[in-house]
Amino acid sequence: MIDIQVTIKSLKSGQWTVDVSAQGTIADLKEALQAKAGIDASSQRLVLKGKALLDNKSLEEYGLTSGSVVHLFAKAGAAASPTTPSTSPAIAGVASSTTEGESASTSTSGAAAAASANVTSAVAGPTAAVKRPVVTSYRGLSEAGTEIARDAEFWYWLNDQLKERLGSKEDASQMMKGFLGQYRDLIGNAGTKEIEGQIKK
Repeated sequence: MIDIQVTIKSLKSGQWTVDVSAQGTIADLKEALQAKAGIDASSQRLVLKGKALLDNKSLEEYGLTSGSVVHLFAKAGAAASPTTPSTSPAIAGVASSTTEGESASTSTSGAAAAASANVTSAVAGPTAAVKRPVVTSYRGLSEAGTEIARDAEFWYWLNDQLKERLGSKEDASQMMKGFLGQYRDLIGNAGTKEIEGQIKK
C-alpha cells in the first residue's frame, strides 16, 4: 500500500506532516494526526480550499497527494490543540502588561491603556486575578482573531459556510465581497483579489 505525506496546518498549534495510505479516507487522515499530535479526531475540522472534508470520503476524491496542504480548524465547542499545553509568548505579554497597568493605576473601577496606531489595551477588573486578552486596534479584533482573518483559508471556509446556509452561490459571493472590503487593509490588495477570484469559481 503506497503512503502519501500530507501537511496539516493550524493557525494556533503549528503544522504537522503525517503519513497516510493513498487509498485511505479523511477519517484515516484525522486518526494519523491524532496519533502524531495528540489532537482528538472528533474535534478536528479539516478544510481544503474552503471546503470542509467529510470523514467518509477518500483522499483521492479530494485530490490529496504527497505535498498537499490541509488546514485544521476546531469544531464548535472543541479546541484543535495538542494535549500537551504550551505557553504562548503573546499570552505572557498580556499578563505582564496587565500587572504593570494595575500597579500604576489608582482607580478602583479598572483601567484601559491605548498606544499610537497599533492600539492595544489591557483592562483590569476589580481584583488582580482578572486578566483580559489584549485587543488589537484593527476593528476591535483580538490578536488571535486578527491572525485568523489574515489567513486565506479562513475566508474560503467562511464562503463555504455562507453558500451552504444561504443556498445561493451568488448571495454568498455578494456577502463575502462586503466582508472582504472591510478587511482589505489587513489582508492586502493582492490577497483580497486572490480570495475573490477563488470564491467566484
